[in-house]
Amino acid sequence: SDPPYAHHLATPELRQSDSFSRSADVDKTGLYGREPASFAQEGRAAALGSKNPVKVHAWKGGIDGWVCDFTLERVPWSFSLESITLGPRASIWVGGEDYEQIVLGAPFLQRLVSGSELHVVPGGRHSFCKQPEHLAAILREMHLHFGFEA
Repeated sequence: SDPPYAHHLATPELRQSDSFSRSADVDKTGLYGREPASFAQEGRAAALGSKNPVKVHAWKGGIDGWVCDFTLERVPWSFSLESITLGPRASIWVGGEDYEQIVLGAPFLQRLVSGSELHVVPGGRHSFCKQPEHLAAILREMHLHFGFEA
């Protein structure tokens, strides 16, 4: 997921990497001046029309999840990331070839959560965690730290 762009320590580079904050009049992915739900609905329609099972599954539940993520990534949060005290049990996973804002945001999140671990998957794209070997690594780590069954 994207980093919290509204965080007071977010760098100008991180804030500017948010392509959605650009004007809809200038950039087709810009959402300033455009309803996010209509943008999400267009993305969902394109994904469903693609017949790509991964994309179809991602949008199966509708647009609410995307709109919620979009909003939460851009408003101040009611808690401080710096107050999270999980240490190495908090992991941030990112694909090395993910979207620029996510690649920039992952180390930012890791620095905010004291003692957390950053895992960069070389060559990993946005949906790298859906690949069995990466999902298995994430589940193994959860089991190690929290006792969840993998």
